[in-house]
Amino acid sequence: DRLLTGYTTDYFIFFTRSRAAGAVLVSAAAPATAPRYTVTDVSGERTVHDGTTGLTWQQQSSTASTDWRGALAYCANLTWAGETDWRLPDIVELSTLVDDRRTEAPAINTVYFAGFDAGAGYWSSTTARNAPGSAYVLYFNEQNATVGRGGTGAINKTAGMRSLCVRGGP
Repeated sequence: DRLLTGYTTDYFIFFTRSRAAGAVLVSAAAPATAPRYTVTDVSGERTVHDGTTGLTWQQQSSTASTDWRGALAYCANLTWAGETDWRLPDIVELSTLVDDRRTEAPAINTVYFAGFDAGAGYWSSTTARNAPGSAYVLYFNEQNATVGRGGTGAINKTAGMRSLCVRGGP
């Protein structure tokens, strides 16, 4: 008897009971569908393609914090993995990376986004409503009691935050 007892992003986990000995064996089987993320390496420059959204991300963010205009320019001028059509994601796109299943920070799939700086805030291209001098930022770590793990906040555009560039989409 095979009982489906768990699912990860990459494998189905089965527990198999042996009727004779009462033993429980654990086995894994390939998923029925492809994993959500795939990593591509072009001359050491890695990208992560999200099969759910169709977006392609840098595997790692910028290493320096910049203001909002600097983040827009960084992505617009980026040549990465042979591509030049990078941009700063809007807050909806950036929020698709939040992994709510994680019980500890960072709230991002660290198997695919290795070496990710979870302690930083990440700029979006979205200007805050009713506050044109601010833009939305996403935190993959717990920022404070108001902005929890995977939360967003409107931050003054002159503040220093990280950039994670994206390409593709509508």
